[in-house]
Amino acid sequence: MFRPLLRLQPPLHPQITRRIWTLSTTPPLILAPVVFTGLTLTLWSYKCLMMILFQSRIIYMPGIPLGARTEKISDYSAYCRGIRWKEGKIHVDDGTVLATASATVNNSREKEKELVVVYFQGNASSTPPRLPRLSSILASLPCATTMVIPSYRGYWFSTGRPSQRGIERDLAAIFKHLREDFGGADKGIVLWGQSIGCGILMEGLAKYPLPNVTALVLETPFVSIEEMLKALYPQKWLPYRYLGWALWNRWELLVALKRILSRGWRGQVLVLQAGGDELVPAEQAGKIAEFAREAGVPVAEEKVEGALHVECMAKPRGRKAVVDFLGRIHRDIQWR
Repeated sequence: MFRPLLRLQPPLHPQITRRIWTLSTTPPLILAPVVFTGLTLTLWSYKCLMMILFQSRIIYMPGIPLGARTEKISDYSAYCRGIRWKEGKIHVDDGTVLATASATVNNSREKEKELVVVYFQGNASSTPPRLPRLSSILASLPCATTMVIPSYRGYWFSTGRPSQRGIERDLAAIFKHLREDFGGADKGIVLWGQSIGCGILMEGLAKYPLPNVTALVLETPFVSIEEMLKALYPQKWLPYRYLGWALWNRWELLVALKRILSRGWRGQVLVLQAGGDELVPAEQAGKIAEFAREAGVPVAEEKVEGALHVECMAKPRGRKAVVDFLGRIHRDIQWR
């Protein structure tokens, strides 16, 4: 009797067979959109994840342009109008060492109270390239003035890596330095921030108040990192504008300003807006100015026509606005 050597067996996993059969017979008109949608969602998810994980590297750019961290004051001294800048250091409690630059001019013939201007830079580059324009401001002031420029961790010669948590520790050391060296009644302090530096100085003043801070200069300020995220990605169908919940770098300027005003601070404020700002929407500077004005703070606003985000001090109108404002503050502190 004939017996087959092999007996046909049914497939062990019939559902796999059906799945393969279903995929292989899917009409191209349906398959193409499904694959395209899947790839798009995957790429969006990947970019969102990278933006969250590497947000500090995206926000803080101390190495741009190439070589920014190795530049020296001497590289720009020929363009500083005779102002002599010197390097210094501030030590933070976690071992970080902050580099500083400072200069003093005495353009007054009489003994009077000194104006101290503390400059908080934006998110890119380092201190030396900013010195020629800041020197122009110092040289134009008709009064005794000291300017101090602290570099956040990771910037210029400062050690460490920048992040909001780290920079907040820097602020504790910076404001301690200001209190010890410039906290006397014979000095009036003006805090000057550019771009993200406006939010940084606000956070510092909110946490470490100084009684002799008499004025603020806010150059191209923005409300918060979250609001800038929405401004950079205005399309509502893009997922990136909705990542505010995942930010640990926030720099909420209005929140900090509200805390400052709640303690009764009513110094003067200058808000500088770049007329051709390619990054910060015009309404953000207006919102900050209006918030302070409603709280009873004297606010001066100046729009520098033709200036891009970092060009307010490159334009004569921007420099004049700052010089006039600082001169007015200096006259005011003589009567206090």
